[in-house]
Amino acid sequence: MKDNNINLVNNQSIQKTKKDLDIKMKQNIIKSNIIDKNFDKNIFFNFCMNKKNQGGEDLSNWSIEELTSTINEFIEEQNKIILSNKTLEQEYQKQKEMAQNIHLNINELNNNYNNIQHIQKNNTSQNISNITEFYCNTLQKSFFNGKEIKIAIKNPKPIEMGFFASSYIIYEIETILIKDKIKYIVTRRYSDFINLRNALQNQFPYYLIPPLPGKKLGLRRFDYDFVMKRMNFLNKFLRNIINIEEFKTSDFLISFLTCQDRNQFELKMNEINYIPEPPIYIENIKTLSGKIQIYHDNNINDNNNYFNNIQNYFILQNQFLVKLNDNLKNFNKSMLTAFTHLENVQKNFELLYSLNSQVHMKEDIIKSYEELGIFFKNWKNVIYNQNDIIRKKIKDFYKYVKMEGEVLLELYNKRKELQDNYIKENKRLQNKKDKLWTTMDLSKWEIIEDFNRIDKVLLIRDKVYGYSKMCTTETNNLINLEKKLGYVNKCCIDELKKLVEKYKNSFVDNIKDFSSDLYPVINDSLNVWSQMASSIEDKKNG
Repeated sequence: MKDNNINLVNNQSIQKTKKDLDIKMKQNIIKSNIIDKNFDKNIFFNFCMNKKNQGGEDLSNWSIEELTSTINEFIEEQNKIILSNKTLEQEYQKQKEMAQNIHLNINELNNNYNNIQHIQKNNTSQNISNITEFYCNTLQKSFFNGKEIKIAIKNPKPIEMGFFASSYIIYEIETILIKDKIKYIVTRRYSDFINLRNALQNQFPYYLIPPLPGKKLGLRRFDYDFVMKRMNFLNKFLRNIINIEEFKTSDFLISFLTCQDRNQFELKMNEINYIPEPPIYIENIKTLSGKIQIYHDNNINDNNNYFNNIQNYFILQNQFLVKLNDNLKNFNKSMLTAFTHLENVQKNFELLYSLNSQVHMKEDIIKSYEELGIFFKNWKNVIYNQNDIIRKKIKDFYKYVKMEGEVLLELYNKRKELQDNYIKENKRLQNKKDKLWTTMDLSKWEIIEDFNRIDKVLLIRDKVYGYSKMCTTETNNLINLEKKLGYVNKCCIDELKKLVEKYKNSFVDNIKDFSSDLYPVINDSLNVWSQMASSIEDKKNG
């Protein structure tokens, strides 16, 4: 019996050793074929999970043959992508060379200018006096409401995971209730911001929810510049959110900013899936005041109405901002290329200085090479700093303006869908009533009201009165749909006003900051050239 136990223990030990060796072998295979060859391990992880959904994160569930086969497939796919990118880059260079030989398309600019003129002509000051107010449900306030709140995102930190898990960045969020002197510090990752935005979008479907930067794949998302740029966008997102009193009532926002227990926070965010659909009847909509206003658009069938003009404006603006972003991106690339060339020129002069010093060349020649090396070093630093300011203060700013315009367009598209639905239902019901009127068979008119209280003579003589009484349920539904459209109309008007009001200050502040930051750099550039000119003059006079 004792021998059997010993054999059992030995067998278990052997099995464990075999399993450990098997996993070690698989890790070495991944390391030598994926990591050492500079393939993105996170992309490889996702590729493996798609190949083997169940248990794909556990190496012990893979056979050597399966793993080897998957690695070969992955490498083949990545090589195709690399080849495709090279082809695209070559094509891009060809297109770029062609573009340099083509003059500016005057016709396109004229067309765009005419479009803007058309929008400005039709988009005169909007008369919104046609407004009705209704009572509705009241939002329950939170301890955030009415408080002056300061938010800062800082200290981004990469979290490295294993072979079969995606690495990510966590951000420290500091929230201060200034008068209450209360501070909360939590850590959140990018996906948490997406969940928060989705929650607010579900809770407040007809409000403008500030945009978030797009998701990036690959190793670049861990670059310092990219992380700092993303953190700046996330700061804008939260600061815009916390300025809206309605958003401060959201349990999801409160949990996002205050909950330090990760498990409790994730449980709360999982509730996003159970947020009910927007209420059908406007009386069930919730606001802080317990009242809502609806704007009756009398030009609902007019293609040149106020809302269409706003949509056209932002569509055109986004087209211009895409071009602006592309041009600034190319400008930044060109400046970085110039920076690299100047760096090489600096090194060349430093090598020439060193060579001439070794052979004891004339002092003036040695000194000239030294000064030229210093000059190009200072000049390339000026160009780098200037380029960095243009990117941060102009390119990134207008990229965010474009993102905000896209979010507003999403809201206006929701309004357009609601309007199209209303027009469709109104037309359908009108046709139905036209047919019922011609029959004069009151039993088919679907009148739900107390029939004895209706004027029967007027019912069949007055078409307007008759139409108002027939198809009661469908008529009430259409009236409610019209009210909801009016509510969304007013939301769109209010959100546009808020966005324009914010732009009024932010555009001016941006130009002011840009000028203030760029002025010293331009001054540095003048100093570099001035010092070089003075040195040459001293040599000449000496």
